[in-house]
Amino acid sequence: MHAKPSLSLYSFSEMWHPALVVVLIAVGVLYFLVVGRWRDLFSGSSPVPNRNKFYFVAGLVLYYAVEGSPWKVFGEYLFSVHMITMTIAYLSVPPLILLGIPGWFWKPVLHKPVLVKLLKFFTMPVFIIVLFNMLFSFVHIPMIFNTVMESPILMPIVHYILLITAFLMWWPVISPIPEMQQLSYLQKVIYMFADGILLTPACALLFLSGHLVFEPYFDVPRIVSFLTPLDDQQSAGVFMKAIQELTYGIAICFLLYKWATTARKRDKEQDPFATSAMSQTLRRFEPNKSEN
Repeated sequence: MHAKPSLSLYSFSEMWHPALVVVLIAVGVLYFLVVGRWRDLFSGSSPVPNRNKFYFVAGLVLYYAVEGSPWKVFGEYLFSVHMITMTIAYLSVPPLILLGIPGWFWKPVLHKPVLVKLLKFFTMPVFIIVLFNMLFSFVHIPMIFNTVMESPILMPIVHYILLITAFLMWWPVISPIPEMQQLSYLQKVIYMFADGILLTPACALLFLSGHLVFEPYFDVPRIVSFLTPLDDQQSAGVFMKAIQELTYGIAICFLLYKWATTARKRDKEQDPFATSAMSQTLRRFEPNKSEN
């Protein structure tokens, strides 16, 4: 195991990852071209609301904040920061990106039967929710984690596998293609609750562990004097669960709001004269102001 250097020895590129900045800016520019000037190239396209554009940009910025800024380097010295980074990257970034991409962007996928079958298979709710949480927990088995963290090749491979799986895990909740909606709003809420339950054991093991289990953090320089290595490890479980609960809580509130809005709209469409008829009935019983 290699000793970690002092933070002051890191170069500018190691701290700020300019290559990632270029990639994310290119993705952002391409996105605004697709939803703007190039939108007519997609059949059935419609204007993208500003809030969706905000979601997409927020997802890119948040990804850079945890994967490209000095925060990423801090995660090599503090296990709690590392877990915050992973939790945000896999639980907060994907829904923002998916919310930002309009449904018509995915329409070409529907013309490729092979892609449709693959996407439907890998986004089957029970399958993908188990796969994501199993992979996430598997990577944090001490022996696996220690090996991955010490390998400059394995670490990015594992990261992108988890990131892709995280996007697939969020797809049943935020599928932008109506034809591929597999779950009702109630089922989506249950799905989010189940996802949170499956992630709880990994958080609890970190919080309840009475000894250090991750070798890369045994002898690293302490950049926060008041936080012991064991406190750092235990707080990682707390932070991970807190971020997960906040993210899933927002998602559940969003789903309940959409559910109520859709139900209200459906009721109006089924009985469009209900509101006006009720208003007329109530007016009959109002006092005649002219008589007063």
